[in-house]
Amino acid sequence: MHVVEAHYRKLGLMISGFGLLQEVLDRMLGTMSLDSETYYLSGEAHNRWRGTVPYEQFPMRICVSIQTCARADALVPM
Repeated sequence: MHVVEAHYRKLGLMISGFGLLQEVLDRMLGTMSLDSETYYLSGEAHNRWRGTVPYEQFPMRICVSIQTCARADALVPM
């Protein structure tokens, strides 16, 4: 499984655990490139995250911060 697909599936599990619909995640991911408040990990932060791993093994990625808000009584036990 590709890394992007794995992260998408994990995000989907978290969203459903928060009691939210998959459509919420899909809508958020679909509009984030147009949202001026989307936080992208900087190149400097990526290099710190990469540490001493050679760039060829850990190339630059587009990393965004995903935040959600859900009611505590809507949380689904996993």
